[in-house]
Amino acid sequence: MYNRRTFIAGIGAVGTVAIAGCSSGNSDTENTSGDEANQAGSSDGGSSSDDRTDQNSARSDPETVVRQHIEHLISGEYDAANELLHPESLGYPLDESDISITNLELRSVEDVTFDQASERVAIASEEEFNEAVQDMVGDLNWTLVLISFTDTETVTPAVEADGGWLVLRLQ
Repeated sequence: MYNRRTFIAGIGAVGTVAIAGCSSGNSDTENTSGDEANQAGSSDGGSSSDDRTDQNSARSDPETVVRQHIEHLISGEYDAANELLHPESLGYPLDESDISITNLELRSVEDVTFDQASERVAIASEEEFNEAVQDMVGDLNWTLVLISFTDTETVTPAVEADGGWLVLRLQ
C-alpha cells in the first residue's frame, strides 16, 4: 500500500524549510482556535516545579512553540529546537545535517485552518493530513500553523502533549 508519509513528503514540502503541514486533528473542518489552544495548553497538572511551569508556559500555545522552534533552527540551536519537537517527528532529533534555514528571515507565525493554509501553500488533502498525523501521534489534539518567511511559506502541525504544545515534523 502507498505510504502516507512518503506521499506527504513528496507534495507537502514548501521552500527550503522542509516542514510539511497538517490540518486540525479530530475536528471535521475547523482547527482549535488560539484562545482554546491557550486554555488547553496552559494546564500543567498542578506541578509545583518552577522549571516545569516555565517550560509549559513557553509551550502554552501552538504559535509560540512553532515560532521558538523556528527561531532556534535559524540560529543553529538544535538542542533547544529539539526540546520543542515531538519525539515522533521524522528525523528526530534534528541537527545541522538535517535542516538549514540560517539564511531565512522569519516574518510571521499564525494558527490557521486547513482551508486558509491551502489557499497559500500547496498541500495534500485534509483527509490525508489528518491520517498522517494520527498515524504518528494518535488522537492527540493538534492544530495547523502557517510559517511565513521573507520569500516562502510553509505549514506544520503543533500537537498538544505533556502539558503543552510541540512541533510535529512530518518530513
